[in-house]
Amino acid sequence: NCATATATVKVFVPTVVTPTTIEAVNDGVTTITSTIGGTTPSVLTNDKLNGVPNPSISSVTLTWNTATPTGFTLNPNGTITVAPNTPVGIHTISYTICAVASPTVCSTASIVVTVSGTTTSTTPVLPITVDDHSTTAINTPVVVNVLGNDIPNGATTPNVVATPANGTVVVNVDGSIEYRPNTNFEGTDTFVYKLCNTDGCASATVTIDVVNKIVPYNGMSVDGDGKNDYFHIGGIERYPNNVVRIYNRWGVKVFEAEGYDNVTRVFRGISNGRVTIEQADKLPQGTYYYVIEYYDSNNNKESLVGWLYIKK
Repeated sequence: NCATATATVKVFVPTVVTPTTIEAVNDGVTTITSTIGGTTPSVLTNDKLNGVPNPSISSVTLTWNTATPTGFTLNPNGTITVAPNTPVGIHTISYTICAVASPTVCSTASIVVTVSGTTTSTTPVLPITVDDHSTTAINTPVVVNVLGNDIPNGATTPNVVATPANGTVVVNVDGSIEYRPNTNFEGTDTFVYKLCNTDGCASATVTIDVVNKIVPYNGMSVDGDGKNDYFHIGGIERYPNNVVRIYNRWGVKVFEAEGYDNVTRVFRGISNGRVTIEQADKLPQGTYYYVIEYYDSNNNKESLVGWLYIKK
């Protein structure tokens, strides 16, 4: 005896989810004549969503962080309207944009609007400082760009006024601050810096979490200035049994190394992957994706995945 049956097999192709990125960029100074008034360009013009400049107002949410100055209208489309006969002055206005598709992905920047006339403002303009937070691995220094979210208003160099209890700090010439944890310290440490201009000072607290695990830093540049010129993975030296793989946005492997050590076995933006990419050429600027596999002290296999951005 025989029997016949039909089976249906459905094959699904997994969807590759690209992480959302957003970058708010400080705008230049816009000058408006007091007696005439006017409207500024949109602050979104030089901002970027997923690397693309000038995102539409429907793709981001815009929040003005600064109280509205007299005579100003902070518009939902990112422009600022200044009414005629608004008092003369210099106004720094902070705003935050978040991706509609990923509401927790946000960035903050500012615009300076100068209302010009025959008189000058007597209102002091202090620096605006914002607290910072960073994470690093045990025995691994970390550089914090403390000015990146501040509005210096003429201040140029931060001054550390309260040092960390479990490490040391060095102020770099570019205004960033390098934190160096004490040997084998694990936990949370803090320090305080101050910014001053001719009108006064403002301070902020930097919190550093020193953790017993590897910490990839997802920004690097290949411009030859000797700074951030390789993919730094904090603490990976503690786990020498590791493999690091890097892929481009199309899923093509462009780099692989066993025993990645941040010294000799390191990704400097040059491919050692597929033969379709010349090894002597630096990879193009853009977003790439990493997969890090390593074995911890108990010989348990761990893995990390994420993105990094190469800037030229």
